[in-house]
Amino acid sequence: MEGPNRKTLKLQKKVEEAFVSLVNENDLDDLSVASLCKKAKISRSAFYTHYRGVHDVMASIVASCFAFADRFTEPASMAYFPLFRSIFTCFARRQAFLLGVSKDHNRVMFEKQLRICLEPVLTKSLLFYRGNWLSIPLPFAIETLSCAFFGLLMEYVEDGFQKTPAQLASYYTLIFEQK
Repeated sequence: MEGPNRKTLKLQKKVEEAFVSLVNENDLDDLSVASLCKKAKISRSAFYTHYRGVHDVMASIVASCFAFADRFTEPASMAYFPLFRSIFTCFARRQAFLLGVSKDHNRVMFEKQLRICLEPVLTKSLLFYRGNWLSIPLPFAIETLSCAFFGLLMEYVEDGFQKTPAQLASYYTLIFEQK
């Protein structure tokens, strides 16, 4: 399977950079495709070739931090700390993005997108790790762990990015492994 070509990657990078810049200046709901295209210096048709709308750009950025989760969640190599460290490292590299989406009006949409990306990872991990021994129903466990992940990211931002991804991963692993 072929990945995106260089031209596509360049366009996506321009759009993501424009998104980060604009989301730090405005509320997510105030962003438009027109403003993104203008800032990225691309056409609307180029934008719509790769995205459905403004929220799709945020979804793409968040999903990129989970791109390699599958290699950590295979039963033969189920490793929670490295999995969570890789995800937190990806977000740590996107501090400007985190600053924009952590603004009050943007948090709800960001938290929702995090949950969408975390759900398959957590479902696979919880079923492998706990199986039938979950003390609460799976949807509640996923919601709780998603909220904890979001909370750690928001604390990371509010603390001025003082913690390392390894520290965040160790906190989250402790939360994840609580019985």
